[in-house]
Amino acid sequence: DEFDKYATKDSKFNVQYVIGEPLTATKLAELELNLNSSLVYVSGPEPMVKALGADLKEHGLPETQLKTDEFPNYDEASY
Repeated sequence: DEFDKYATKDSKFNVQYVIGEPLTATKLAELELNLNSSLVYVSGPEPMVKALGADLKEHGLPETQLKTDEFPNYDEASY
């Protein structure tokens, strides 16, 4: 709800929800046409953040535009 509120206040703040499928650089590029000129924040389990971050960089996102927040030791076995 909080992200949705920010999005209604600021047209530059874009929220997209992806549920029931893997989140990849290709999927993000479908949702955000200017992905490689956007600031991308990835937060979640450490393996997902590392994999998606690497995928985004391989697809041309500059490292300076990638912000990450990892939850160490959080995986399928721990939730």
